[in-house]
Amino acid sequence: MAASKYQEVSLTLEKYIRVKCPCGRLPGMLQLSKEFGVHHATLKKAIQLLEDRGLLTIDGTRGTFVSNHSARQGEVLPTIGIIGLEVFRSISYLNDKYRSIGCRLLALGIPDGLAIGNEVDFLLKLPLSAAIVLGSSARKELMHLLLQRSFPVVGNVQDGLPWMNGVEFDHYESYKLVLQHLHAAGHRRIAFIETARSEEFQFFLDNIQRAYRDVLGNDFAPELFRIKDDLQEQYQRWGEDYQKNIFAERMNFFLALRKPPTALIASANFVRAGMEFLRQHGIRIPQDLSVVPVGSPQTRDSFFSNLVANQDDLVEWAVPRLLAILSGTAMPVQKKLIPMQYIPGHSIMIRT
Repeated sequence: MAASKYQEVSLTLEKYIRVKCPCGRLPGMLQLSKEFGVHHATLKKAIQLLEDRGLLTIDGTRGTFVSNHSARQGEVLPTIGIIGLEVFRSISYLNDKYRSIGCRLLALGIPDGLAIGNEVDFLLKLPLSAAIVLGSSARKELMHLLLQRSFPVVGNVQDGLPWMNGVEFDHYESYKLVLQHLHAAGHRRIAFIETARSEEFQFFLDNIQRAYRDVLGNDFAPELFRIKDDLQEQYQRWGEDYQKNIFAERMNFFLALRKPPTALIASANFVRAGMEFLRQHGIRIPQDLSVVPVGSPQTRDSFFSNLVANQDDLVEWAVPRLLAILSGTAMPVQKKLIPMQYIPGHSIMIRT
């Protein structure tokens, strides 16, 4: 075995440590040998070389650990990328929180138009130790390719990814709570406005419709839950006014029904875009139509009863889990559903 080989591996291992585990325990010899594509004997000599330099500490059967002073000298914290974060100013708050426990967060987007393999290459070329992939950004094909590259990731909660830690909003229970509130206030005709999802993410809308059916029972009206608008098609058709025009088309359809809705649940962006339509048609909130917007804390209007989806809650569950994985802690895969927050306001009227 040539000395240059294990020295080369020691350099590779040092870079690996700086990015993926600046503190904590290294993965086992078998896993590292497979990941680096080298014989375990070569890897062992490379580890011994780093131990001689004071970068690693070998502790018998407990494993190999990164020396604390090495982590301090490098001043390199593990970086966790967050893909699909809708409110980028959250990243400052989250970084302030997690820097103290040894990591930094980076909000990023994958450039449009890349082939799936190039998306993976794009992510792996970034100085990331792991990633949190939120909502519909967590496509199965992308998640499988990241698994093949041994890249730690937390995605959403969907079927077909039993190996992946997942975190997502509990849409069923959250919408169920809102619907129960509306139903108790006397509403039986409750409409829903949203754009269609790809087949892979249809489960999101299925869970919401299940909440409608379970709460409303025989009062559930399929015509008030018609999801037919493809987001890309509507954007190409209307440009930046697509939400305004989708809202107008849906409401015109609802108002033409023999029994129009008395309540509406829709994303906060749709509600905001549709206010002009409501004013033009003399529809008052809540006298004529009770409305519940669904959105982030930043889109919340104190007048409305809001269903708030705070992505920070998803990130705050995922970060400690990824840090544990990066430190080499073995743990079972977990799927976590986090409830959204329902905040009653003035946009719901009791019907007698």
